[in-house]
Amino acid sequence: MVDVGYPGAMAMTIKNERVLDKIRDLAQTLETDQVSAVEQAVDAMSKAAAQSVLEQRLDEVLELASVVRRGLPRDWDAEDLYDDAGLPR
Repeated sequence: MVDVGYPGAMAMTIKNERVLDKIRDLAQTLETDQVSAVEQAVDAMSKAAAQSVLEQRLDEVLELASVVRRGLPRDWDAEDLYDDAGLPR
């Protein structure tokens, strides 16, 4: 069993041999200890998940913009939104 944690922090015990093997392999590949390997893996996955959420939100915004654009008249011009004084119509 591998006890992963830092002094003063809650320890985590991993009882799954398959996971332990993966941690050992990752640590060896990264040429680091198992705790650092787990930390790096969690950091990488957190970053990827955050990026994925941002990309999904961007896709939603772009889709909404596309819907709005399709609803505008073809001869629409941004200047149509303002009067001669530059105020919104």
